[in-house]
Formats: sequence, structure tokens, C-alpha cells
Amino acid sequence: MVTAFVVLVASVGAIESAAIQPDANFLDWFRSELAERENSPITFSGKVPHYVDGSFVQTGPARFSFGSTRFTHMMDGYSKTLKIDFSSDGALTFTNRFLESGFLNASTRAGHIARGMFVGPVEPDPHWGPTAVMSSNDNNYIKMRRLGNSTPLLLADTMIATRVHDDLVSFDHDVMPAMVRMWAAGERWKDHLAPVGDMCMLGTMAHAAEDPATGGLIGAMGCTGLSGAYHIVFTITPDAPSTRRLIAKIPLPRGRGPSYMHTLAATPNFVVLLAEPLFMSMERVMEATPLGMGGIYTTNDPTIFQIVDRRDGSVRTVDADAFIYGHIFNAWEDPNGDILIDLTWYAAGNATTLGWFNRWFEWNIHNVSVREAWPRAKAMRFRLGANGTVERTELFQAEAGLNDFETPKINELYSGQRYCIVYAMQFHSYPYDRDQLSMDSGLMGAVGIAKRNLCTGERQGWYRPNEFPSEVQFVPDPRRRSEDDGVLLSVVFDGNSNSSYFQMLDARTMRQIGTAPLPVKSPFLIHASYFPRTG
Repeated sequence: MVTAFVVLVASVGAIESAAIQPDANFLDWFRSELAERENSPITFSGKVPHYVDGSFVQTGPARFSFGSTRFTHMMDGYSKTLKIDFSSDGALTFTNRFLESGFLNASTRAGHIARGMFVGPVEPDPHWGPTAVMSSNDNNYIKMRRLGNSTPLLLADTMIATRVHDDLVSFDHDVMPAMVRMWAAGERWKDHLAPVGDMCMLGTMAHAAEDPATGGLIGAMGCTGLSGAYHIVFTITPDAPSTRRLIAKIPLPRGRGPSYMHTLAATPNFVVLLAEPLFMSMERVMEATPLGMGGIYTTNDPTIFQIVDRRDGSVRTVDADAFIYGHIFNAWEDPNGDILIDLTWYAAGNATTLGWFNRWFEWNIHNVSVREAWPRAKAMRFRLGANGTVERTELFQAEAGLNDFETPKINELYSGQRYCIVYAMQFHSYPYDRDQLSMDSGLMGAVGIAKRNLCTGERQGWYRPNEFPSEVQFVPDPRRRSEDDGVLLSVVFDGNSNSSYFQMLDARTMRQIGTAPLPVKSPFLIHASYFPRTG
């Protein structure tokens, strides 16, 4: 299941080489950290802006083995949530806690990794066979969301949504399809979007779009059954967090299965599904084949843009040459009716280009030559013409083949609108600490934070040797004069001291405003969220 992310338990000595200096502790970023803390005060070295008053939350895997069993892929680790609370007087407190999921509880009872679907194989092989699907599979840790000003949801690319308490770290209960409740505990989805007997995936979506009109989320799932294959676009609203309401049901061409999709695009008038040629093999999954070993596969079939008009529910489709995508920067509409979508792009057609998946097998990430040769993400813009045309343009062409940006973030006030500025993790960072204009691309493992202005071409970034920042969260200054007036919140693993710290960057200058050492090391974190204080 794609709710697990990270394992690296083998010796760093296997890859020690002058070639990867000065970021030799990259692999330490992916080691277990079992310690938890509750509301521990932390000391920030700078002045917290008055408008940062709420909670910064980031989730990720933090335990990569249990008993004598271990994971072999970076998307298979036990979920842990990190939270930093800001108070109106500038004080900060730190909490981190493992998600008390059905999966974790079952593992605790058994003393080893519990039954489940994973991206990579478990070692030693547990020989679960078809029973692997008969498990909680609720190890969600991709993205913390909130419906309106309440109902926190921890989401991943599974059929299960995890409700957490208002403290944003404590497990409450799972919401799941009726079929899953045969072997897992939780509340059933109170809807009937998928007919009985049809097989569906992505009952939630980690990157569901926010709906400003309702405070809810817009997501999608894919299903197949006697009536064929189709995608469903739905909304979840704050007044009914266990009910998915239908926006559109989109049939797929004969012979085409539902796509695995990590996110979607949304503008004021449209929702766009990017039906990429990335598919789940139900037969292989039922045989307990790990997702990264054939449970999910890619072809050279077209990527289909499925464009849903939010005003009347009508759908039109446009085919494009095959590609796989990771994350969407933003989407918006031109005055002439065209839809523009910026995203991270990967070639389709073989296992090497499963993008975020197969790059992170431990046997790939431990091998310097393999991980360095892995295809890098491209930043791509698609223009979906009102007349049915599709145009593709690579962004940052001066950096073509170098940048490898992922987990992009923007000022969310510009979501669905024309924008200029994007921030992203850069897995082959330039030495921004020495030269903001350098394009001396580091090896895979030199991680930085890139800032790019799509309107002016300006390039900036943040990098420190042997330090590893996770995804940033932009918090806007309410007195803003420009798109980048605000701060970036981020957690950094310091490989020099095997510790982590919280940092705040000036989003305009990319300079540190201040840092706060954390009492517990934090392994690699996935997506960040920020929730302003309410009431």
C-alpha cells in the first residue's frame, strides 16, 4: 500500500565514497527513530512573525522494522506525525507520535510486521499470499488535511481515511468501504458511489483539492466491474465527513483500467483528472505481489485528461502522449478558456520510470551509480485548449536535466489562479550556500530547497552540506505586497550531528529567520501542512 514510505537499515559503509561527499549521511535520514515527545518546549533562535499562530504538521515513516522483520522499500514504514504548535506570544512546543493504527496495533500484538500490502517485499518473506489484503492497511502518513475548521483527516492513496482528534496527532478511527470492514475495524463510508461487487481503489486521495466554497475536499477513485472501468470524482464536506458525494462518473475506454492517481488539478470552473498509464494489477495484488514489484505497472498507453465542468458536471476528455506525473504545482484558466497545469513529469513505459516508487527500493538507493543514473523529474506545463488541443512545454529549460524538483509548494492563496513562484525539494541541489546562481548539480543525496519565479526567471534556493530539508509549508504574511511575502516552515535532518531541527525561512530572500533544535531526530518526512489557530 502506498501508505508506507522509507526503509534504509543496511550499513552506510556500503556506499562510503568521496564521490558523495559532503552529503555522506544521506542514508541516516531513513533510519528508525522510536522516541516520542508530548508538548515539549523548544527554543527558537529568531523572532516568530505575529501571523504564524497555529500548528505545523508533517507526517512520514519513522520505524522500518519490527522484531526480526524489516521493510525493503522507502514507502513501507510505520506512520509518525510531527507537530509544532505556535502560540500568540511566539512560544513553540513539539509533539511527535506514532499513529496508533490497526496496522501498528496488529504488529505490536504479533511482535513483527503485520499482514498488509506494501510497495516492497518484507524480509524474511512472510508467505501471506492472497491473505495480504485481509488486513487493516491503514498506515496512512502522506498528508494531514482538515475539513473546514474541524475534522482532521490523515490521508494516503488507499481506500481508508484516518480520522484524528483535534490535537492533530491522536488516532480516532478509520473510515473504509464495507468490504474492508470484514477484516479491519472502522466506520463504513456512508455512501454508495461504487456498486456492490465492483473493485475500487483510491477511496480517498492524499492530494484531494480544497473546495473554497464548502471547506471540503474534492477527490477521485478508480473502479472496475461488470459495467466496465470508470473514475469517480467526489467531494467530502465538513458537515458529512464520512460521506463522499458524487460530482461525476467517467467511463474509461474499453480495455483500459482505472489509473493510479496521486493528485488532481482544480480551477474555479473545472476538476481535471490526469488518467496516467499507471495501473494496479488486481491479480498481482491478490497474489500479495508488492506494488513496486508488479502490483502497479506502467504502459505506453495515452495519458487521458478528463476535464469535469464543476458548473454542470459535463465531462470532456483529451489524450496526450504517455507520461507519469508525481505532483501538481498549480492549475488555472486563461481568459480564452484554456486550462494550464504545471506538474512534475516522468516518462512512462517501464519499471525504471515509476517515478517516486522504484527509485526508493533499498537496493537502488544504496547503489550510488544506480541512484545517480535514475531518471530525474522534469517540470512540465500542459495547456489544454478549449478547442481540444494539448500543448506541452518544459519549464526551467535552462536547467533541463539538472533540477529534479519534487513535492512542489506555492502560496496557497494563488491555488487555481495564475501564479509565478514555486518552492520544491531539489534532490540534486545546487550549492546555494555559496552561489545563488550556480547550476552545479550535486549528486542524488545533496538535497536543497529550490525557489523559482516562472514569470521573471529568478532562481534562488537553500542548501547546507550534509543537511536534508523535508517539504516546506508556505505561510503568507497577511500584509503581503507580493506573492512571496511570507515564511517557509521546514524540518531539517542534520547529518553532521544525527539530529533534526525546525527552521523558518524568509520566503522572499530564502534566508533563515531562525531555527529550533528538536528533542527527537525526525526521519524523512512527506507532505507538510499548516493550520491557523481558530476561535
